[in-house]
Amino acid sequence: MAKTSINVRACNIGSAERHNLRSKELDYIRPELTNRNEQWVERSIPEVHQDIAEKYKAATGQGLQKKATPIREGVVVIQENTTISQLRELANRLEQRFGIHTFQIHTHKDEGAAVWNGLENEWKPNYHA
Repeated sequence: MAKTSINVRACNIGSAERHNLRSKELDYIRPELTNRNEQWVERSIPEVHQDIAEKYKAATGQGLQKKATPIREGVVVIQENTTISQLRELANRLEQRFGIHTFQIHTHKDEGAAVWNGLENEWKPNYHA
């Protein structure tokens, strides 16, 4: 299995799905490549957040604090040919080893930047999920 890295951070509930579903136009996305993106969704982020808030209230008798960030997102560096099934296998291994449950996977094969190569701007993709 190839090596990669994962950057985990608090999920921005208001914008994560808009970004993943390409509901918002961004200057670092090449729309003609968006059809190469793949996704697997078990539940929506708002649905999971609501479920967590309800369970927290039932357990503690109080509501979730405004600044609470109970959902995390991990950004995984991938290759151009990485598939959803490979990422689902990674998710299964993460759950077995660390108890972290993945409920969405989105590949982003349409992001990158124009990088000057000395003669012209050249597209440098940023493959990640």
